[in-house]
Amino acid sequence: MKHDKRTRKREKQDKSEKEDPLQVMLMRLLSPNDADMSDGSGTPGRSRNGSRVTSRGASKATSRVTSGRATPHPESRVETDDDDSEASQAAAAIQTLNGEELWSRILQVLSSKTSSRGAEHKMKKKGSRASKKVDDKNGANTPTGNQKLDALNLLCRFLREDVLACDIAVDKIHELHRSLVNSIKHPGSPEETDLALVAFALVAVTFGADESLLSHKSLLKAIISSDTAAETTKAFAMYALTCTIRFSGSSDKEPMDSLLEYLLEIVESDGAFIEAHDSALVVGAAMEAWAYIATFCDLHSHSINAMEAFVDQLDSDEASIRIQAASNIALMFDISRILEEEAKEEADKNEDPDASNMLDLYDDPHKVAQKIRSLSRIRPSNTKEKHATKGKTMEYAATSMELKVGYGYDTTTSWGRELPDGGVVMKDKRVHQGYSEVVKIGELRLVVRTWAEWSRVCFLRKLLGSGFVPHFYDNDRVSDDLDDALILEAGETWDGQGQVDNESTDIHEYWENEREGEET
Repeated sequence: MKHDKRTRKREKQDKSEKEDPLQVMLMRLLSPNDADMSDGSGTPGRSRNGSRVTSRGASKATSRVTSGRATPHPESRVETDDDDSEASQAAAAIQTLNGEELWSRILQVLSSKTSSRGAEHKMKKKGSRASKKVDDKNGANTPTGNQKLDALNLLCRFLREDVLACDIAVDKIHELHRSLVNSIKHPGSPEETDLALVAFALVAVTFGADESLLSHKSLLKAIISSDTAAETTKAFAMYALTCTIRFSGSSDKEPMDSLLEYLLEIVESDGAFIEAHDSALVVGAAMEAWAYIATFCDLHSHSINAMEAFVDQLDSDEASIRIQAASNIALMFDISRILEEEAKEEADKNEDPDASNMLDLYDDPHKVAQKIRSLSRIRPSNTKEKHATKGKTMEYAATSMELKVGYGYDTTTSWGRELPDGGVVMKDKRVHQGYSEVVKIGELRLVVRTWAEWSRVCFLRKLLGSGFVPHFYDNDRVSDDLDDALILEAGETWDGQGQVDNESTDIHEYWENEREGEET
């Protein structure tokens, strides 16, 4: 008897291994009676990987992004227990299924009304009238809340890594908009809201934000301001709002200026403005979004208040907040430096330099730089701070302000230790190694030389995760955001000062060469 059971079990396993993993996953998504979707406690259980925004082990080899000193922050994903086997199955599913068919199946789950059925339905006797009435009422293909989490998780992966290779009709995109808004307004769980907000932001980056998305700005602000929304939900809503406004395609700068003021109010109030007082997660997300949007705006009307707010945040107890504040401060000084250089170039051309072009910033930048450098020496007290302080952002910020250089400018002293004066007076004894920050994107490398470029890379890489590489190659919205970066092809080296062994090029020239090669 036991032998027969083992044989049947082995046969069942062999059969499942032969099945297409795509079909296995989608059958689970579309089958409300699947036992794996319940935790057996009488209520629908959480899917093992359904609430994750990103999954490990699913990205292709060419989709892995590495950088010398920065990785996406841990709050960029919704934390739950993970099953790597399901992640691998999901990856195989996406790669083997026609993109349009996968999109349709995901929409089928998201657009259906969520069933509240759980294990209590299984407790009813088979064949009973009550059970039949419930089944007739809900329908055979009514998804459970956990199936929606699986569908949203699969959608986020699809939008990151594979959707650019598909031809999705506009009406299907609008249908997805409606489904995501429904999940945001009437979620079955907080995880569903978070995943829907991330998908909302990814849709804006991938397809642009048309009127269908822009009409929901008030909804996103309502979530950010809600006194019942979780901190993660508020942060994801900020990302969604930022992407919606940035990728609207409008030439009107007023929405971005308004967003800068809105985000700055959150920072100035330590989150109290949106019912998230002293939330490092929320304030940090606001500063990240502010830095990204600021790179596209005229900061003359924002510089004074913004500088005061970010200098105040240097006194935060959270290492991540201090680092982001230092980054934003350095960003503003770097923008002012570039404006000053442009004014000098105009003067060299016998043109009248525009003095009003300069930003009104802190009176004593060296004092702020010294404070940032001293903060960079603080040793982390726990694992969380150790992760946050990994890298040289604080040192780069101080050096950038002291020497009037951009992001990633590396220097050392001739005797291998830091000078007591921070290198301001005796900088002639420094060894200037130049710009050393390089972001690898497939076979290409981006040399990051300004804080604006770094702010854009950080924001996009956090949102896109493993999809940063395919979006950089195939999504003009992403590559255009980094159009000022220096690009190095395979075999080229960079000395940090502007010299390469072969002539480097910028992104526009690279894509032009690629197009000419394809035509040939």
